[in-house]
Amino acid sequence: VKQVRTSPGSPLKLYDYIACGKPVIAQENLLGYSDEVEKYNLGYTIDFTDTKSGAEKLNEIVKGLSKEMKLYFMENNRDIALKKVSWEKRMDEWCEFLRRFY
Repeated sequence: VKQVRTSPGSPLKLYDYIACGKPVIAQENLLGYSDEVEKYNLGYTIDFTDTKSGAEKLNEIVKGLSKEMKLYFMENNRDIALKKVSWEKRMDEWCEFLRRFY
């Protein structure tokens, strides 16, 4: 939930969560995490720094997940994990970026 990170970090856990095919719940407004979840419609973002509101929203999400939504996330998130947000894909993007300059 920490808004100010002591290091840039890496979303290794996020990529693992996405690959599981479940809806991902991430802290909102946290670059490298919430932006990925929102960009690819991988789940939900919540402000966990407001514990009461965060808990209420989390409860709403869990109670409101229909069978169709669960299937959507299973298909969408696995597809995104394989095609867009894996460490292999990120390394390819970084190498391509570096090739432009060297």
